[in-house]
Amino acid sequence: MAILLQSLYKTKLNTRALKDAAKEALLFENENPDRIEVSIVLSDDAELQRLNRDYRGIDKPTDVLSFCQDEDFMPVKSEKRILGDIIISLDTAALATSDSRSLEDETKWLIIHGVLHLLGYDDETENGYNEMVEKGLAIFERL
Repeated sequence: MAILLQSLYKTKLNTRALKDAAKEALLFENENPDRIEVSIVLSDDAELQRLNRDYRGIDKPTDVLSFCQDEDFMPVKSEKRILGDIIISLDTAALATSDSRSLEDETKWLIIHGVLHLLGYDDETENGYNEMVEKGLAIFERL
């Protein structure tokens, strides 16, 4: 399994636990984590705002963005299925923490959400949103 994690943020989080969240989301969706590559970047509001503006036309920060890999740009066929990239703003994630949910837990939640997006789920409709929340909660409970 190739779950690549890079933190551009000062806060230290348990990278193994974060990678396990991605792995669990893949397993929940009957995907073989040994044959999949996902890249996760932990960043800040400024970077997420720039990406959100440039790729979605929304000039404000957000908590998580997912970018699916377009296999047409792959120069060589790989044994691994490259799903894509998940970028998380730890600034925004920190705002969602509470007495019951730590920054690490919120980051796991966002990773799960990002993996579901990479697998084709969409939360733009009420039904899609509800489905993603239900699946996300079920995956989170398995951690």
